[in-house]
Amino acid sequence: MATQPEGALPRSFSHVTVTLSIVPFDKVSVSVQLALNGRHARISKRQRHAVNAAVRAQGPTVCFDLSYGSIMNSTEVNALANQLALVYGYNRKLPQPLLLTMAGISAASVEACIITSKDSKHMDTVAQALHTWSWEKWLVQREAAGPAEAFKGRRMVYLTSDSDRVLDTISDDTIYIVGGLVDHKVKPRAALELAQNSGICTARLPLDEFMSLQKPALTCIAVFQILERFVRSRDWEEAICGAPALRCAPLRKYVKWSKRAQDREKAREHCEAQSLPQRDQANPLEKRQR
Repeated sequence: MATQPEGALPRSFSHVTVTLSIVPFDKVSVSVQLALNGRHARISKRQRHAVNAAVRAQGPTVCFDLSYGSIMNSTEVNALANQLALVYGYNRKLPQPLLLTMAGISAASVEACIITSKDSKHMDTVAQALHTWSWEKWLVQREAAGPAEAFKGRRMVYLTSDSDRVLDTISDDTIYIVGGLVDHKVKPRAALELAQNSGICTARLPLDEFMSLQKPALTCIAVFQILERFVRSRDWEEAICGAPALRCAPLRKYVKWSKRAQDREKAREHCEAQSLPQRDQANPLEKRQR
């Protein structure tokens, strides 16, 4: 009988229970319980990847604050759920995933303030919208209270474009809070006021040196990609200019890159163009076969 490699997850078991908890000094406790039964029900590949990502996660914590449901309309609520699903999927596939937390779960059940669809007969909530993405199966830490109460005593930075302070670096012992707010209709200073009322210090990403944004704020997936890329590279230029979400819809049409960023992109494209002929010349027979 073949044996499982050390540290590998078995391919079949009845259910998986993963408990994530963040304790002081960012020591992450991950408990994975694999319950076997006589029939050995198989676990899906997606679930296996999620468990592996949860076990590998380390570094700084990125917390999404779901306390804004009451000031968003139904379209915005559903857009937020879509963005958070993108964040979860993106993080799960990273070689070194970050720690993800959803705070303000109680507020996520507050109904949206406006119904945008004429055919809609109910008010959408953030929790309902996330349910369509099976978020109850996501392996993330969940906190019923808002970030200020959930992480009382911890170092926190609330990221908002309205802050006067520019974020200069990212530390593993700090929780970086991203407002779960989609503002198709501008909601000025909403995240800044919530953070100030909660006594949380704020900061904005150092975007001005590389780009200008012709809309109030970035999407959740764009912010997460910038944070994750900086953790890997420790270089804001690489993190911001290389974030995929900034170069595709819906943000692409709102982004105006600086000359420095444009020169960087041209140099990258030139290097790629130079490498293609060299590869073909090195293998002329392979090229003819193709």
